[in-house]
Amino acid sequence: MTIQYRKRTQDSVWYNFLPIMQKFDIKVQRETVKKKIREICQRWGITRESIGIIAAERASMYFAGQWSSVSFEKVNDLSWHFPESWK
Repeated sequence: MTIQYRKRTQDSVWYNFLPIMQKFDIKVQRETVKKKIREICQRWGITRESIGIIAAERASMYFAGQWSSVSFEKVNDLSWHFPESWK
C-alpha cells in the first residue's frame, strides 16, 4: 500500500498547526516544531522528504550588500551580477 502525501515545507507544517495550537491554547515556537520533526524522523529512521516535508522551494542570494529572492523565473535577471565567464 502506498500512501501519498502533499508536499510541505517545515514552515507550512508550522502554519497548518497554528489553528490547532490556538484552539487548545498550545504555546510552541516554530523552531521547536522544526526540531520535533527532525527528532521524530531520526527516531523512526525516515527522512523528511519521504513523508512529504521538503526544503523550501525558493532561495535567497546576498550580493553587493543586497538580498535578492531567487526563483527559476528570476535566475536570468540575477545573472548580470556574475562575470561572463561564470555563465
